[in-house]
Amino acid sequence: MLLLAACTHPAEDEGRQEAVDLPIPPLPPPAPVRSLRATWNFASSGEQCVATGAAGGMSVRLVVRRNKAIQLGVSLTSDATAASTLIRFNGPAGHWQASIRRTAKRQYGTSLGSDNTALSHVLVLLNGGTFDLGPPDQLIASLALPPSETEGQVWFDCAREKMF
Repeated sequence: MLLLAACTHPAEDEGRQEAVDLPIPPLPPPAPVRSLRATWNFASSGEQCVATGAAGGMSVRLVVRRNKAIQLGVSLTSDATAASTLIRFNGPAGHWQASIRRTAKRQYGTSLGSDNTALSHVLVLLNGGTFDLGPPDQLIASLALPPSETEGQVWFDCAREKMF
């Protein structure tokens, strides 16, 4: 009997298991950013031409002055955290992207330039589409811009005249 008892495993080993590292589940994707539907507002004077697409406290503003680079500004409803990021525009007339930097707590700004490429970016924007602030995987804000119609074409004539 002693021989049989010596061959059995102790009771304490029976319930013991080795620790196994379980894979860590991936982080959930960020909440989708709702695209706000904007309306256009245009203003022209002898000094400058200003186009603003705005909705829900967010706005995209283009300022064209004689012999100056086209300025694009974005105003947000909440404080921005990224010092710089991307702006992307996608519409039926084309798409483009550029870098933009934070200029205040709720504002970003960039220069589009003072050449035909900059003017073509403006024209594509006026034809309507989606304007996004931030990279695709960390979108900060999105604005759906409608086509600017006749009023936008009159404004574009003002912008083109200031550029050349």
